[in-house]
Formats: sequence, C-alpha cells, structure tokens
Amino acid sequence: MNICREIESFRLLKSGLVGKGLVFKFVEFKPAAIQVTGDVAVACYWTKYKWTDKDGGGVERTVRITHTWIKTGNKWEIIGGMSMAESSTPQK
Repeated sequence: MNICREIESFRLLKSGLVGKGLVFKFVEFKPAAIQVTGDVAVACYWTKYKWTDKDGGGVERTVRITHTWIKTGNKWEIIGGMSMAESSTPQK
C-alpha cells in the first residue's frame, strides 16, 4: 500500500479543489511512531501537502494522522483513523 497515494486520493475526493484548477502536491511524509501488538498496529505520522495554482503558488499545510491497521492473512488494512490540521501558529 502506498500511503502517500491513499492520502492524496482522499484529499482529492474531499476537497472539490480539482475542478477549480488547483493541483494537489504531496510535500513530505514524517513518521512519528508505530505500535504493533499481534495483528493490530497503530501508526502516527505527519504529512505536508499543498494545493498549487497554475503558477505553483499555494499554502503548505501539515496534518497529524493516526491510523489503526489489522492484519488478515498477509494483508494489512486500515480499520480506523483520525487526522487533525496542525496550527500554522505555534502554541505557547
């Protein structure tokens, strides 16, 4: 499974920005932690992306993501998850 491709596909479906002439650009994937217990795994990471206009301009966004995976046979599948946008202003 290509997690970057999965994230991109989800963003394209949810955003409606493709029809507005914007192009999704995946910027970075940063792993945070993974815990595996038997056939269940929880993975936490950050992704950076931006929607670019025809001139390449756009605002970069960072999202924290947690996914819960289950292994069935030789295949891992996401069974749950959540995401939260990181604040553009650092918290004090």
